[in-house]
Amino acid sequence: MKSIPVIVFGLTILTLVVSAQQIEIKDIKANADLELVDIVNTEAIPINQLDSDDFSDLQFLKKELEGKRIIYLGESNHHAESYNTLKFRLVRFLNSEMNFNVIAFESSISSCGHSNLLKDSLNSFYILTHSLLGGWRTPVVADMIQFIKDHAMGLSGFDPNLNSLMLDKKYYSALIPYEGALAVNLFNADSALQTFQQQRFDYFGKKETNEFTEKELDETGDKIKKQYALIKLKIRQHSSLNEDKTQLLVCKFIDNKLHLLNCSNRQKANDDEKVITSENREKLMADNLAFLVDTLYDDQKIIVWGHNTHISKGGKSTKTDYKNSFLNNSVGYQLSKRYSAESYHIAFFGFPGIIGNGYSKNLSYLLEAKKNSLEAIMYNSKSEISFLKLSKEKLPFLNKPIINFTELNYTDSSILPDCYDALIFVKHLKPAILIRYDEREYYQMKYESIK
Repeated sequence: MKSIPVIVFGLTILTLVVSAQQIEIKDIKANADLELVDIVNTEAIPINQLDSDDFSDLQFLKKELEGKRIIYLGESNHHAESYNTLKFRLVRFLNSEMNFNVIAFESSISSCGHSNLLKDSLNSFYILTHSLLGGWRTPVVADMIQFIKDHAMGLSGFDPNLNSLMLDKKYYSALIPYEGALAVNLFNADSALQTFQQQRFDYFGKKETNEFTEKELDETGDKIKKQYALIKLKIRQHSSLNEDKTQLLVCKFIDNKLHLLNCSNRQKANDDEKVITSENREKLMADNLAFLVDTLYDDQKIIVWGHNTHISKGGKSTKTDYKNSFLNNSVGYQLSKRYSAESYHIAFFGFPGIIGNGYSKNLSYLLEAKKNSLEAIMYNSKSEISFLKLSKEKLPFLNKPIINFTELNYTDSSILPDCYDALIFVKHLKPAILIRYDEREYYQMKYESIK
């Protein structure tokens, strides 16, 4: 065995002992007052396993979620396979025992919606790579896509950003089946947008290979906008949008892409603003999710899968003032009043753990939590996996902001009951390791055989 020094974000340098079989963590630091831990032990409901089709330990959720049509499942980061595994288990439970038949991911509304139209004829690995955010391109999520296919669930996205591969040209006829030439025009516009986004990213990053001026990028963007506008006009002329949900969906795709094209090409102080501003992205995601709930799946119960910060229904963040808090611009916040009686927001947190950020060489180690932080308190509680309903009355220490990890390189401080209805806490997180390019043939063959 050998020792490897690892920097734990903003904290201290710790030593991990590594063998061929496992990583043994020697120095976990997470201190919490016993009275706080005792309160959690009294109120928390244990969940027995990350992965099991025996749902006896989840039966309490039937009463807790009674009358709810929208269940938000969050995650403190996108890189823990433990979250994916447990959320997939919850998806199976919600589908089989509570009749939830749609999943809306924090992924491209265009790619997810397009893949959903064709999912019966596509294998699960193709759907995975051509619909979901790259961070979820893992074995567990690939199996979940197969479950979605097998159980005729709806697959949707609510993100305006382009964060997956485009579907092949031959599949565009499913979007505009009545006019082949118009479907080809849409494929050409989407292809041009993909290229333009890469050119604009190079411009933002000021790469040495950047060959474009801002004026040239603006001119290219204007040409693509005209292509989309003409396609949308022809769709509207051809069909009654109030009767054809597929054409309504295609127009929604185009509207989102026009928003992307309307973003400034200028370098912004906030990295998120390179493609689309955080505020606009949240608003567009909220609008997209409302479209799914009210129009596309108006008679269905929906699971929403995204980051904790997006599903938050509000609450004050101490990082900024209340008015400008990121949480108050979140999807959950914007839709909280509209669907308050129908919604239930569950955040996922975990500690300690090893978090994947790409492939096996890109691992992050979550080993130290601040005293009396959420992670420290929950780590010292008795259950490996806990469901905790967030009540200010029963959990009085949550009446004020509490430190918690958001991603890995910084901590947030939030009044959690204002943000979520409940949380699920997982100890000893395992990393999400992405399916490598050289593994694609195995997964293509695996899912092709059960297509």
